[in-house]
Amino acid sequence: MVSSFPLDFSNFELEITNRCNLACPRCSRTDLISLYPKHWKDSDLDLDVFKRFIAPVLSEIQIFEFKGTLGDPIFHAYFLDWIYWCKSQRKRVKIHTNGQAGKRLWERLVDFLDQDDSVILGIDGMPDDFMKYRINARWSNIEDCANTLAGRVDLRWQFIVFSYNVNEIGQAQQLSREMGFNGFDVIHSNRWLDGEDWLKPADYSLPRNTTDRSIDPACLKKPMHIVSADGYYMPCCYLIDDRWRYKSPWATAFKIQDCDIDSVIRSSISSEFFANLNDESAAEYCRFQCGKCDGK
Repeated sequence: MVSSFPLDFSNFELEITNRCNLACPRCSRTDLISLYPKHWKDSDLDLDVFKRFIAPVLSEIQIFEFKGTLGDPIFHAYFLDWIYWCKSQRKRVKIHTNGQAGKRLWERLVDFLDQDDSVILGIDGMPDDFMKYRINARWSNIEDCANTLAGRVDLRWQFIVFSYNVNEIGQAQQLSREMGFNGFDVIHSNRWLDGEDWLKPADYSLPRNTTDRSIDPACLKKPMHIVSADGYYMPCCYLIDDRWRYKSPWATAFKIQDCDIDSVIRSSISSEFFANLNDESAAEYCRFQCGKCDGK
């Protein structure tokens, strides 16, 4: 039985904004805006508030990873200030982005970064069809980003597999090498609509029922701490996903403007959650995201 808070803070994730300029059809942001247009609120994480929250463990952090379930970090109005602060603290950064910004941003960003830092571009297909998922994206923006960053940082191509691109993986990987990318990461999604979904690859197999699966909690094997764009700490980036967030005790428990990370570690919510993170009593969202077939 697990009874202690996972204290590895070497990697800390940040969703600094829920803003984005795309309308990807299986994105939580797209779904929420469509379902609740009057209730959607743009959120941006405040850097000074975060500094106070993280201060007790700042010396332990090696990497700040900028990513988003609901947004893209480059669209925070003070994105470069965040990067400058991280680098001033001698931290590595990983930036997950759709790459849909003007050339000027990349020219300014690259001055802060070096080859220990990573930029991961979400490009799900070839130049003539990647916008089938990345709706409103332009290939020229990808080219500007790659031309500016290649050879200066660890540049990676993230490729989510869909029905329209499943046969293009080899071509895209070759193009990534020609464009100077350092790596090519294939991602298999589990965000499909019930019934027929035109984006789902034909050979995709649904996972077994969550009640029949054992659990291998990722949060206990590696650091997965994250702060959401609306300013809440959670122990796992999956919990920001709208499918799970409000089924979780973490949903609104730790507003970072009102506490620091030490308060989180000492809390009863933390103790109870990790004490019960096992095959018999793990929550549905943990079973879904970190479940595995027995014997595998």
